[in-house]
Amino acid sequence: MKNLKLLIIMLFSIISLSVFSQDTLTINGNNCMMVEGTSITQLQNCNYDFDAVDSAWLMYVTLPNSPTGNMAMYWEFVDTTGTPTEFVTYDYPVITDGCYQFTLTVYCGTDTVGINTVVVHDAHAVWVSWGLDELSINNEVPIKITDLMGRKCEPSYSKILLYHYSNGKVKQIIKIN
Repeated sequence: MKNLKLLIIMLFSIISLSVFSQDTLTINGNNCMMVEGTSITQLQNCNYDFDAVDSAWLMYVTLPNSPTGNMAMYWEFVDTTGTPTEFVTYDYPVITDGCYQFTLTVYCGTDTVGINTVVVHDAHAVWVSWGLDELSINNEVPIKITDLMGRKCEPSYSKILLYHYSNGKVKQIIKIN
């Protein structure tokens, strides 16, 4: 049964452009034509069944509201039964727009049988939305309120309103009695 499992994993590895080597499964996703930068993160997880990995990829990246926070990378692993598992890792934020190569290594140092490490390489376009103004502590001052059609209005209840701030942010807010 174990040999059949390894055969299935190795067969899928060839189909998904992955590489299987001893105790490590490497999954190669998208690549950047022109790489702006890289982010390499590691996560130890001994509760995940690495032998059942079918596919994995970077779902999306969220940037912090300011350059002093961390960006979050949301990864999805799908096992051979089709069950998805999400992993979240954090790294320093990128500083310029562009295509970045992301690498996640999930491992279990105490597992000595079968696959105990999965390495996922994937690319993602990132657009930085802050500048020097975001480094100040309180720069969010409301400058106008509009309805969804863009007409200026006063704050009211049970209605979606757009609050425009001095730092360029726009928030949708609904106040309920």
